[in-house]
Amino acid sequence: MNAGLDASHGASRSPWRDRHEFTFTLPTALHQFLALGVRLYFPLGFAALVGVSIWFARQQR
Repeated sequence: MNAGLDASHGASRSPWRDRHEFTFTLPTALHQFLALGVRLYFPLGFAALVGVSIWFARQQR
């Protein structure tokens, strides 16, 4: 990483720029997870939930 330096100018980055990047990166990441990740992880997660539920139900108290 460039340790807080702006690659184009070599100067310190402003706190506004960091917040701006975070503000737009977070929704983009969430959208990508919802659009792509749910289709990939939901079937496996659902199967794991069913398996763990059965495992806990069979355990003796």
